[in-house]
Amino acid sequence: MKVLSVHLSSWLRWSGFALGLASLGFWSWTQVALGKEWSPQLQLRKEHHLVTTGPYARIRHPLYTAMIGYGTSLAFVTANCFFVVLAIMVIAGLFARVPKEEQMMIKEFDEEYKAYMQRTGRFFPK
Repeated sequence: MKVLSVHLSSWLRWSGFALGLASLGFWSWTQVALGKEWSPQLQLRKEHHLVTTGPYARIRHPLYTAMIGYGTSLAFVTANCFFVVLAIMVIAGLFARVPKEEQMMIKEFDEEYKAYMQRTGRFFPK
């Protein structure tokens, strides 16, 4: 629908395509690094381990970084207001979720997680 179209230059749309591919690769790497520790809900399993390898060695929330990148790429590639709004909503939701997740991790891993927070960036490497 032309009504929902956003004018974006072709180089920005192609950049969105590249961002989408990179985000999918990063997302896959993150899932492999998490292994059995991944959960869609904010919960820790019995005998949960703090993952600090792979992309988690430098970023605390690389899965969310990949989601932000992928959502942004969809907005750029489609050049559609619906996907722009969707990307904004996903990003806002992740920004709301992260503090709760970090509090849960501090409660479980205490000083180990606090030290991890000091040496890593939230969504991007320090």
